[in-house]
Amino acid sequence: MNHHASLIEAERETGLAWARTYVEEELHLPLHGNPDIETIERERYTIDDARNLTARANQTPLGSAQVFIIVCESILLEAQNALLKLFEEPAPHTHFVLILPTRKGLLPTILSRLSYRGRLQSTPTEMLLAEKFLQTTVADRISILQPILKDKDRKQARAFIDALEATVHKKGVQKHEQSLSEICFVRTYLRDTSSSLKMLLEHLAVVI
Repeated sequence: MNHHASLIEAERETGLAWARTYVEEELHLPLHGNPDIETIERERYTIDDARNLTARANQTPLGSAQVFIIVCESILLEAQNALLKLFEEPAPHTHFVLILPTRKGLLPTILSRLSYRGRLQSTPTEMLLAEKFLQTTVADRISILQPILKDKDRKQARAFIDALEATVHKKGVQKHEQSLSEICFVRTYLRDTSSSLKMLLEHLAVVI
């Protein structure tokens, strides 16, 4: 299984939220302002897209590694064939993340070269909670957080933060760049079990 190429079954926003976490927490790369991280979005990924990716992936990164995040509805068969060698023998310090709504339609030879990370979906409840959180006052936001804080449930906190990021992302990346940066900041410290969950989540309640 090739750990330089990962596949997530997810809708765009949920998949991108996972990819950002993957870049920061598994690859230990800075996310914001990093020219070595490229997101490519297509409805259908074509052979020309595959050839362009191969050319770019063989360039030397400016930093320690480069990541290509590919978001699409489907990958055409000729494009899949063009990607086989790239995924099997990637350039050093090069990583790929594929975000697709379903893996159906992918060739077995492509699937064998991908590290499958599962199907991701923020639940309707989490998305509604995130939307409500953004629309209300700081005091009400802190009230919304109480069930998570009471149980000290970091897994639930992560799910909420992912839904929050997806909701903010839909509202516009440039317009809400600072909020997205704060969400990434909190996610980074959330993985440290010695950090205060209460302080992290209440920080979000105040700053976004």
